[in-house]
Amino acid sequence: MLQRSTLYGGVVLLLLLIGLSCQTQPTSEKKENKTDSSEVPLFDKPFSEYSKYLTGTVLSLKGHFRGAELGMTKEEIKGIEKAQFEELILDTLDNESMRFSTDFDLNSNADFEYLFGKSNNLDKIIASIYFDDILIRDSVYNEFINFYTSEWGQAQTITPSFLNWQPSDLHSLEIQTEGGNLQPTIVIAITRP
Repeated sequence: MLQRSTLYGGVVLLLLLIGLSCQTQPTSEKKENKTDSSEVPLFDKPFSEYSKYLTGTVLSLKGHFRGAELGMTKEEIKGIEKAQFEELILDTLDNESMRFSTDFDLNSNADFEYLFGKSNNLDKIIASIYFDDILIRDSVYNEFINFYTSEWGQAQTITPSFLNWQPSDLHSLEIQTEGGNLQPTIVIAITRP
């Protein structure tokens, strides 16, 4: 009788150990996958899964916006900007800006303006995305909000159509909707705080 209970206890212990090893195996595999940086997206989903409006506007996850960083020169911006160069603008304070444009489709396009201060270094980037449908504009606006919130946390809400993030002491990002039904627009501005 003692042998039977010892044998029974040994079988239970063996089954328990096998069960624990089966439960810990998937957990350790998950940890291994999480440490592979190529599998972990920067934002809440891979960049390529966002809409053409967001990926075509942001263009790159490098730099502050579109691969550009505040402080760059005009020549550096010309070297990285993929959109069509439109014009060089000189304002009344002798500050220059460069404007580029791109078409997403027949009904939507974007302008990207790079503003340079007197030091000829990039001080501000403004992206204006134009739509012919306010519902598409609002959907894309919400996508941008989710995109930046997933990386930088909750934005400061100025109004429901105007949000601000300040992810670092070096730059801030504002996004707002404009134009109503007439010319539905999203404007994104990256500036030094």
